[in-house]
Amino acid sequence: MKIDYRNSLGFVLALLIPLLILGGIAYKPLVAKAQGEEILLATDAYDPRDLFRGDYVHLNLEISRATYDLLSKEIFYNTEKYNDSFVYVLLKIDQNGYHSIDTVLEKPPSEGVYLKARISGLRETSGFQKSYSVYLNYGLERYYVQENTGEELQYDSNDGILDVVVRTYKGYGYVERLRKRDAE
Repeated sequence: MKIDYRNSLGFVLALLIPLLILGGIAYKPLVAKAQGEEILLATDAYDPRDLFRGDYVHLNLEISRATYDLLSKEIFYNTEKYNDSFVYVLLKIDQNGYHSIDTVLEKPPSEGVYLKARISGLRETSGFQKSYSVYLNYGLERYYVQENTGEELQYDSNDGILDVVVRTYKGYGYVERLRKRDAE
């Protein structure tokens, strides 16, 4: 009996390709969890129209808004070009232990803790002197919870007393857990 190696090779490839794709999808979260640096992010008060939609908590991160003085010169002078584009947000630790925005860059920094974000809009802020804000989306704004367990967390998020513990690895952020501001 003669074995047809073309059919067996095709079968092996048909099994390996989906496994490689799934492994590639899981790579960044697993590496961030295993080797990433833990950072602490604060949330602002947020009152959505739909208080609890589904089984997740909406997180209104303080680092989701940056003023123009935090932008690199390249982004500052070309804000329309970078709108809806990926940028890199270099973070610094403040006196309370929270990470805040140091600079918004067009390329990943060579050192320091940073997150990859997408500029999701430019908005003029009200006040005596008009200033502009850049809105950043990190993909960390939703935290999924078990069914019927997120209502208290959503109220804490609405009140701005929820902190987000994130693991970062080369710009990728992974929400590890939430905690009340007065805890730990």
